Amino acid sequence: MVQWKTVRSLFAIRVVHDCILFERIYAIIKLYIYLICTCILYLFNSTGQRVPFTARGCGDEEVQYIRIPVKFKDANGKNVVHVDSWPIIDVHSIMAFAFEEAGIEIPTSCIHEYWRRSCEYGEPFAQDTSNHHRVPIGLYGDSAKVRTTFGSENVIALFANLVLWRPKSVRWSRFLLCCIPEERCTSQTLPTILKRIVWSANHAWHGRWPGQDLHGRNLGGKAARLAGKPLTSQFHTFQVVELRGDWAWHKKVMKFWRCNWNSLEDTCPFCPAKIQSDDWNDLYWNPDSTLEDFTLAGFLAKRMPPRGISPLVGLKGFHPSIIRWCLMHALHLGLLYTANGGTMNLLVKCCYWAPADEPTRVHLHRAYIDFKTWCVRKRINCSQPAFKENLLYLKTGDIRLLCKAYNGRCVAQWLAETVAAAAQDAQFQAADATNTIAVVAVTMIFGGKC
Repeated sequence: MVQWKTVRSLFAIRVVHDCILFERIYAIIKLYIYLICTCILYLFNSTGQRVPFTARGCGDEEVQYIRIPVKFKDANGKNVVHVDSWPIIDVHSIMAFAFEEAGIEIPTSCIHEYWRRSCEYGEPFAQDTSNHHRVPIGLYGDSAKVRTTFGSENVIALFANLVLWRPKSVRWSRFLLCCIPEERCTSQTLPTILKRIVWSANHAWHGRWPGQDLHGRNLGGKAARLAGKPLTSQFHTFQVVELRGDWAWHKKVMKFWRCNWNSLEDTCPFCPAKIQSDDWNDLYWNPDSTLEDFTLAGFLAKRMPPRGISPLVGLKGFHPSIIRWCLMHALHLGLLYTANGGTMNLLVKCCYWAPADEPTRVHLHRAYIDFKTWCVRKRINCSQPAFKENLLYLKTGDIRLLCKAYNGRCVAQWLAETVAAAAQDAQFQAADATNTIAVVAVTMIFGGKC
């Protein structure tokens, strides 16, 4: 049975300073109640059965407070910054709770298999075999808009997860570490929180309870009694092998230096690839490029700023290869932009929808009618707006069809069927001496099935 005394102790978190407006307190408390209760108390294993709770649960002492700079508005409506206490749950505390109290079990064979495969496939972070006994964990961060009857609030949340523990619902596998309204953050707020998370994750790497805090001061109370003892009875140790988030999140926390996705020079955080260069080998879209990813030293030298370096590079076993990109942004809002745009441009140039003497906007208008007809026939709901020239031909000279993530998937499937039909049309086969349409058709068919 779930210990409801534990639930009450979690609800007792002081979320924000008393001077924050009641509406915002209410919104943040609701978020904390939902996330903490679902991520920590209601743990499910891979079969969907509830893990038995036979011990004390996660009480007030597991919720720690750190001093961070927080932005507020004074009586005159001006922004002022105060150093205030903010709640956080440490990574090592969550790992100890998950394995000792919640009863999560990850077979040693699975851990060894994970590291073996990662090493064989050339993952740089997995090449040190002395770490192949550690339980892999991940850190994830993002910001989202929380809507309530009192309005909306942009909230930043950071989570931890066990990479090899996949319950029936992914929701149960995310453990909330910290949460803060975005408008409360200064330039030093997130780095201060990340320093605490890195400190805690490094103690999880050793598998021991800390004896001193982040600043070297001796801990007191229950923490002093646990100091130096193993986190789990099985002497588990842990290593962060995934830092997940979208481009905006990684840019915010990693502070990539002289590197941007729309920069005219360096565009990739992991290698010296460029958007524009006189050297063909330096271009990011060159499939024959011989550019190699940065080593750890190269990454720190080329992509970290001279000041204000990200605390995350202080993680034990850190390597830039553990930075993982959001699949939706990398694929649906990245590769599909180029694939859809190139295919659409090819069909326009081949006059698939309109004669050659018609302007491009007419080609795109008829293409959109064709797409909406296809959606009706396939019974697919899609909010894709009309195809416009400025959504296909960008000012930078790139050809990309800009769509929302789900819409891009729908357009890719439609284009796959359309270009396949064009490849079988005798008119286009005769005009396409290089078999470009046929090659694109095969590519898009596979892409549309993804």
